[in-house]
Amino acid sequence: MSALTAILSAMESGPKAGPAGKAYHSAIRRQGQEAAAIGGGEAVEAVLRQVVDAAPDQAGREAALVEAWVGLPGWRS
Repeated sequence: MSALTAILSAMESGPKAGPAGKAYHSAIRRQGQEAAAIGGGEAVEAVLRQVVDAAPDQAGREAALVEAWVGLPGWRS
């Protein structure tokens, strides 16, 4: 979770479009894939909840995660 939080923090303070945005999206997707590989959709959902709950002032975090994790096996499919 700490790596994902760091990625989201960097994304929130930097450019969201172009190559940087794509890099953030890819990094977030990899974190979701790792969670899915460990515990399926339930693990991905748990990570999402932990990250969002840890920074309630960052309203865009859930949307960024959901967008990056679309189509992960067993998660909100």
